[in-house]
Amino acid sequence: MSSNLKVTVKMDGSTLEKLQKRNYLLFAFRAVETNAEGGMPVVWFSTTGYSELTDVSWQETYGAFASQTEVKSGTQIAASCFKEINLNQKMEVVAPLQCKDPVSGIAGCIAVLNSRDSELPSCGISEKNQAGEFAPLCAFPLFGGNMIMLKPIQKVFLMFANKPIVTKTVIAQSVGPGLLIDLTNKQERTISYDVNKNWIWDPKEGYAEAYAAGSDLAPRLIIPSEGLKMASMNLLI
Repeated sequence: MSSNLKVTVKMDGSTLEKLQKRNYLLFAFRAVETNAEGGMPVVWFSTTGYSELTDVSWQETYGAFASQTEVKSGTQIAASCFKEINLNQKMEVVAPLQCKDPVSGIAGCIAVLNSRDSELPSCGISEKNQAGEFAPLCAFPLFGGNMIMLKPIQKVFLMFANKPIVTKTVIAQSVGPGLLIDLTNKQERTISYDVNKNWIWDPKEGYAEAYAAGSDLAPRLIIPSEGLKMASMNLLI
């Protein structure tokens, strides 16, 4: 059964007015663990529809995709094929570029198998955002005959920026001050934002980390997993 997760962002009227006057958007990214390299984060959600009290909420509803789009900062991922999928399942991509229905896979993750004899420019997992749209969390290139394992983890990265970047865009660096929030042990968090002080929360609770504009996003959102690497090695034995 999927969980309901939510981050509430509070701000005063002055901050709201200044952000809206300068056309700032609220962006959200999600974090994953993986056995692979070469992946990049993707804008999962962006909106101008924030207020003095804004909820960023979601359920654990996943999809897997394959795409002809190259994994490069600034490109927008356009899925060539897509399937809804659950944890512990595997999706196979076959020639010319088709996604087969998911089958039983590897415990604790979502796997994508490229059964073709050519490289997939990109593939990854998606999650339904609060706009009701499946949007990629990440994008990875994948050689023919190879399989990637991905495990979504309950961390969300939020930032405000006045850059016209749309959902599903690959991003290498934060374009505004960001906050990485961990909902692993608590499914709801409340934080605040000030136009000059930026993100405000209780650091004693240890559930969030702030990052300056220009910070690399991949090390925070694309996390190597020794467990998944071991699982992939065991498949070869």
